[in-house]
Amino acid sequence: MINYNKINDSINKQWLEHFGRGNVCLYPPLSIIACIYPTIIKYLDYQEGRECLIVVNDYNYKETITEHFKQNLGIKKAESYLSKIKILTPKYASSVYTKYECIILIGIEQYTFIEAVSQFTKYVLNIINNPKLNLKTYNYIINIFPLLTVDISAEEIVKAKIQSPIEEHRIQINLDADSAERYKKQTDYITDSMKIFGNLDTVTACRIGNTQLGISAAVYRRQLAEYNGWSETLDKSIEINKRIDALFSPLAIEERANNVFNVSRLRRDLVENYPTKLKTILDIIKNNPDKKIIIVSKSGNFANDIAQYINKISSNNNCFCGQFHNEVPKSYITDTTTGKPITYKTGANKGKEKLFGSAALSNYYLDLYNANYINILSIKAASDSSLKCNCDIIIFTSTLLPNIFEFKTRYTNIDFPNDNTIIYRLYCKDTIEESVFYKEEQSNLITICDEPQFDNIKINENTGEIIL
Repeated sequence: MINYNKINDSINKQWLEHFGRGNVCLYPPLSIIACIYPTIIKYLDYQEGRECLIVVNDYNYKETITEHFKQNLGIKKAESYLSKIKILTPKYASSVYTKYECIILIGIEQYTFIEAVSQFTKYVLNIINNPKLNLKTYNYIINIFPLLTVDISAEEIVKAKIQSPIEEHRIQINLDADSAERYKKQTDYITDSMKIFGNLDTVTACRIGNTQLGISAAVYRRQLAEYNGWSETLDKSIEINKRIDALFSPLAIEERANNVFNVSRLRRDLVENYPTKLKTILDIIKNNPDKKIIIVSKSGNFANDIAQYINKISSNNNCFCGQFHNEVPKSYITDTTTGKPITYKTGANKGKEKLFGSAALSNYYLDLYNANYINILSIKAASDSSLKCNCDIIIFTSTLLPNIFEFKTRYTNIDFPNDNTIIYRLYCKDTIEESVFYKEEQSNLITICDEPQFDNIKINENTGEIIL
């Protein structure tokens, strides 16, 4: 974890050495308010009657600031400090900033405003939080105030990315009657099979053997068959022996083990790729306009379905979904500079539209996403880990996918500009997707929002099924 006290001590020391004036670069995943919060407290405590103006590029950051004060000071004490702090955007701060002796600027890129503040304000701390800030603008800004340095390692940055706070929304999906019946039949088959195998490890051993013990699948099946009373000399004219042979012969065990594997996969596919989730995903997107959103699926087919659904339904809403994975269907693409289809420049196909594969299309859509032409990317959980972009919201289409910390560990080049990473997790009610919530260890970094009520839930440990 990042040592924010160490960072603040360094910032505060340098700020005082430069007589309360300075620039400091605090890029994601660093929490800006965590880095500077003690400096604000020290300034306000130094003398009775002091006030501070905080100018933010995004007014939504006001909530992050106030919440940080409340979490660290308690509501009553926080309100006392917050009454001495004014939080405004440049538009509204421009008429009042001359009244303040101390101003903190967060993410402000209008250097004319920064320069004006520098001329009329005694104490200024300017936070640069955009790693992609235009070089000319950056050079101009850092010449207004001294540049304060932050001592933090690349390893600490990566760890902070992974271990940042999470705001988790859980969205429940109900199966329709036909799907629920199909799910029940699949579950009943798996449950009945577990009475024979005992657990999934035995199923696996009967299919492919036990590599740790060096036992082949054929030997393992025979041992299980004999354990359950089967033998080659079994008298099948006796009804009970006939039933033992039907259930426990090595051939019957092999067939059932393969069937359990296939039925389990079909059951998983049923809930992971449940079509009703498409509308729910689109609703989340519509409720978060202008947010950079990544949608994560298990399969390439469902990732494709998501993009196609969004682009078809929302074609008139300026809401386009790109894709980044190895199963993107071949397609023609448009040159963003000319607006015309890209064609072959030479050869026998000169002048004809060029058909692009998944790798080229993935990079094309990623470029559009990073250039803010589009705000949505549909990816697989196992997409290329080099994916590099910013993201405001992640939508996990199933709880059976890797969790958010595993996702961040894989995709270390995805930056989350907000202090909290916002995620949505979709799940089908009364299924193995819902059972995940009762088995996973809850992290104190995750705040659950809109959590449905679950009463007296029990889980079958072998099948992962909810016992109703």
